[in-house]
Amino acid sequence: MAVVYLHRRLDTQEVFYVGIGKEKKRAYVTHTRTKHWKNIVNKTPYKVDIVFEDISLKEAQEAEILLIKLYGRKDLGTGNLVNFTDGGELNIGRTRSEEWRKKRSEYMSSKSSWNKGIPWSEDFKQKRSEAYKGYKQSEERRKKHSEKAKGVLNTKKVIDTSTGIIYDSVGKAAEALNLNINTLYAYFCGRVKNKTNLIYY
Repeated sequence: MAVVYLHRRLDTQEVFYVGIGKEKKRAYVTHTRTKHWKNIVNKTPYKVDIVFEDISLKEAQEAEILLIKLYGRKDLGTGNLVNFTDGGELNIGRTRSEEWRKKRSEYMSSKSSWNKGIPWSEDFKQKRSEAYKGYKQSEERRKKHSEKAKGVLNTKKVIDTSTGIIYDSVGKAAEALNLNINTLYAYFCGRVKNKTNLIYY
Protein backbone atom coordinates (compact mmCIF):
# COMPACT_ATOMS: atom_id res chain seq x y z
CA MET A 1 0.00 0.00 0.00
CA ALA A 2 1.10 3.59 -0.55
CA VAL A 3 0.24 7.24 0.04
CA VAL A 4 0.27 10.32 -2.21
CA TYR A 5 0.93 13.71 -0.65
CA LEU A 6 1.45 17.40 -1.43
CA HIS A 7 3.64 20.02 0.23
CA ARG A 8 2.00 23.44 0.24
CA ARG A 9 3.75 26.67 1.22
CA LEU A 10 1.79 28.78 3.73
CA ASP A 11 2.81 32.21 2.42
CA THR A 12 1.19 31.78 -1.02
CA GLN A 13 -0.82 28.54 -0.55
CA GLU A 14 0.93 27.15 -3.64
CA VAL A 15 1.76 23.45 -3.92
CA PHE A 16 5.52 23.11 -4.45
CA TYR A 17 6.05 19.34 -4.19
CA VAL A 18 4.18 16.12 -5.02
CA GLY A 19 5.35 12.84 -3.55
CA ILE A 20 4.50 9.22 -2.79
CA GLY A 21 5.63 6.86 -0.06
CA LYS A 22 5.10 3.37 1.27
CA GLU A 23 4.06 4.86 4.62
CA LYS A 24 2.31 8.07 5.66
CA LYS A 25 5.36 9.20 7.66
CA ARG A 26 7.30 9.63 4.39
CA ALA A 27 5.31 12.81 3.75
CA TYR A 28 6.83 14.39 6.86
CA VAL A 29 10.48 13.44 6.25
CA THR A 30 12.74 16.47 5.66
CA HIS A 31 16.39 15.34 5.74
CA THR A 32 16.36 13.52 2.37
CA ARG A 33 14.85 16.39 0.37
CA THR A 34 16.64 18.26 -2.43
CA LYS A 35 18.32 21.64 -1.99
CA HIS A 36 15.52 23.20 -4.06
CA TRP A 37 12.91 21.86 -1.64
CA LYS A 38 14.93 23.07 1.33
CA ASN A 39 15.37 26.53 -0.21
CA ILE A 40 11.59 26.94 -0.10
CA VAL A 41 11.01 25.64 3.44
CA ASN A 42 13.85 27.85 4.67
CA LYS A 43 11.80 30.84 3.47
CA THR A 44 8.31 29.84 4.55
CA PRO A 45 6.43 27.33 6.72
CA TYR A 46 4.59 24.61 4.82
CA LYS A 47 1.90 22.02 5.40
CA VAL A 48 1.38 18.44 4.28
CA ASP A 49 -1.78 17.45 2.42
CA ILE A 50 -2.42 13.70 2.17
CA VAL A 51 -4.27 13.24 -1.12
CA PHE A 52 -4.55 9.44 -1.16
CA GLU A 53 -3.66 6.73 1.34
CA ASP A 54 -4.01 2.97 1.53
CA ILE A 55 -3.96 2.64 -2.25
CA SER A 56 -1.80 0.32 -4.35
CA LEU A 57 1.69 1.32 -5.45
CA LYS A 58 0.64 1.42 -9.12
CA GLU A 59 -2.30 3.67 -8.28
CA ALA A 60 -0.02 5.95 -6.24
CA GLN A 61 2.41 6.20 -9.12
CA GLU A 62 -0.38 7.04 -11.56
CA ALA A 63 -1.75 9.69 -9.18
CA GLU A 64 1.71 11.21 -8.72
CA ILE A 65 2.17 11.51 -12.49
CA LEU A 66 -1.26 13.13 -12.84
CA LEU A 67 -0.68 15.65 -10.03
CA ILE A 68 2.79 16.63 -11.24
CA LYS A 69 1.35 17.21 -14.70
CA LEU A 70 -1.50 19.29 -13.25
CA TYR A 71 0.63 21.51 -10.99
CA GLY A 72 3.62 21.70 -13.36
CA ARG A 73 7.37 21.57 -12.76
CA LYS A 74 9.45 24.67 -12.05
CA ASP A 75 12.51 23.37 -13.92
CA LEU A 76 10.42 22.98 -17.09
CA GLY A 77 8.69 26.33 -16.66
CA THR A 78 5.24 24.70 -16.42
CA GLY A 79 4.49 25.35 -12.74
CA ASN A 80 5.88 25.75 -9.21
CA LEU A 81 6.82 22.16 -8.30
CA VAL A 82 10.43 21.44 -7.34
CA ASN A 83 10.02 17.83 -8.52
CA PHE A 84 12.70 16.93 -11.06
CA THR A 85 10.86 14.00 -12.67
CA ASP A 86 7.38 13.41 -14.05
CA GLY A 87 6.72 10.92 -11.23
CA GLY A 88 5.88 7.23 -11.20
CA GLU A 89 9.27 5.94 -10.09
CA LEU A 90 9.07 2.25 -9.20
CA ASN A 91 11.41 2.35 -6.20
CA ILE A 92 9.88 4.99 -3.96
CA GLY A 93 11.70 6.24 -0.91
CA ARG A 94 15.19 5.67 -2.38
CA THR A 95 17.64 8.56 -2.89
CA ARG A 96 18.60 8.93 -6.55
CA SER A 97 21.37 10.90 -8.23
CA GLU A 98 20.55 13.94 -10.37
CA GLU A 99 21.86 12.02 -13.41
CA TRP A 100 19.44 9.17 -12.75
CA ARG A 101 16.58 11.64 -12.26
CA LYS A 102 17.36 13.28 -15.60
CA LYS A 103 17.49 9.97 -17.47
CA ARG A 104 14.29 8.83 -15.79
CA SER A 105 12.56 12.08 -16.74
CA GLU A 106 13.61 11.67 -20.39
CA TYR A 107 12.37 8.08 -20.35
CA MET A 108 9.03 9.07 -18.84
CA SER A 109 8.62 11.80 -21.46
CA SER A 110 9.13 9.29 -24.25
CA LYS A 111 6.74 6.82 -22.58
CA SER A 112 3.94 9.21 -21.69
CA SER A 113 1.31 6.55 -22.38
CA TRP A 114 3.02 3.74 -20.47
CA ASN A 115 0.25 3.46 -17.88
CA LYS A 116 -2.70 3.28 -20.27
CA GLY A 117 -4.80 0.16 -19.96
CA ILE A 118 -3.93 -0.58 -16.31
CA PRO A 119 -7.13 -1.73 -14.51
CA TRP A 120 -7.38 0.88 -11.73
CA SER A 121 -9.93 0.15 -9.01
CA GLU A 122 -13.26 1.99 -9.09
CA ASP A 123 -12.54 3.41 -5.63
CA PHE A 124 -9.27 4.89 -6.84
CA LYS A 125 -10.88 6.32 -9.97
CA GLN A 126 -13.43 8.07 -7.76
CA LYS A 127 -10.71 9.49 -5.49
CA ARG A 128 -8.70 10.61 -8.51
CA SER A 129 -11.72 12.39 -9.95
CA GLU A 130 -12.38 14.17 -6.63
CA ALA A 131 -8.73 15.21 -6.37
CA TYR A 132 -8.79 16.65 -9.89
CA LYS A 133 -11.99 18.59 -9.14
CA GLY A 134 -10.40 19.91 -5.95
CA TYR A 135 -7.35 21.03 -7.90
CA LYS A 136 -9.49 22.85 -10.50
CA GLN A 137 -11.52 24.59 -7.80
CA SER A 138 -8.34 25.63 -6.00
CA GLU A 139 -6.87 27.03 -9.22
CA GLU A 140 -10.08 28.95 -9.96
CA ARG A 141 -10.11 30.46 -6.46
CA ARG A 142 -6.46 31.44 -6.84
CA LYS A 143 -7.09 33.11 -10.19
CA LYS A 144 -10.15 34.98 -8.88
CA HIS A 145 -8.18 36.18 -5.87
CA SER A 146 -5.29 37.26 -8.12
CA GLU A 147 -7.63 39.13 -10.47
CA LYS A 148 -9.37 40.83 -7.54
CA ALA A 149 -6.03 41.85 -6.03
CA LYS A 150 -4.83 43.26 -9.35
CA GLY A 151 -8.07 45.22 -9.70
CA VAL A 152 -7.56 46.80 -6.29
CA LEU A 153 -3.93 47.59 -7.02
CA ASN A 154 -4.80 49.25 -10.30
CA THR A 155 -7.03 51.78 -8.52
CA LYS A 156 -4.20 53.07 -6.31
CA LYS A 157 -1.67 55.68 -7.34
CA VAL A 158 2.04 54.99 -7.04
CA ILE A 159 4.95 57.36 -6.49
CA ASP A 160 8.60 56.87 -7.39
CA THR A 161 10.40 58.20 -4.30
CA SER A 162 13.63 58.70 -6.21
CA THR A 163 12.11 61.01 -8.82
CA GLY A 164 8.83 62.18 -7.29
CA ILE A 165 6.89 61.03 -10.36
CA ILE A 166 3.35 59.85 -9.60
CA TYR A 167 1.69 57.09 -11.61
CA ASP A 168 -2.05 56.38 -11.74
CA SER A 169 -1.60 52.67 -10.96
CA VAL A 170 0.87 49.84 -10.55
CA GLY A 171 0.25 48.89 -14.17
CA LYS A 172 1.03 52.39 -15.41
CA ALA A 173 4.24 52.45 -13.36
CA ALA A 174 5.31 49.08 -14.74
CA GLU A 175 4.65 50.24 -18.31
CA ALA A 176 6.49 53.54 -17.88
CA LEU A 177 9.53 52.01 -16.19
CA ASN A 178 9.62 48.88 -18.38
CA LEU A 179 9.18 46.59 -15.37
CA ASN A 180 7.45 43.22 -15.13
CA ILE A 181 3.92 43.94 -13.92
CA ASN A 182 3.55 40.58 -12.13
CA THR A 183 6.75 41.24 -10.20
CA LEU A 184 5.45 44.65 -9.17
CA TYR A 185 2.17 43.12 -8.04
CA ALA A 186 4.16 40.70 -5.90
CA TYR A 187 6.07 43.63 -4.35
CA PHE A 188 2.92 45.60 -3.55
CA CYS A 189 1.06 42.55 -2.23
CA GLY A 190 3.94 41.89 0.14
CA ARG A 191 4.72 38.43 -1.22
CA VAL A 192 8.36 39.40 -1.81
CA LYS A 193 10.58 42.28 -0.69
CA ASN A 194 10.09 45.47 -2.72
CA LYS A 195 13.32 46.11 -4.62
CA THR A 196 12.13 49.34 -6.25
CA ASN A 197 11.65 52.94 -5.13
CA LEU A 198 7.92 52.67 -5.81
CA ILE A 199 5.37 52.99 -3.01
CA TYR A 200 1.69 53.80 -2.76
CA TYR A 201 0.98 57.52 -2.99
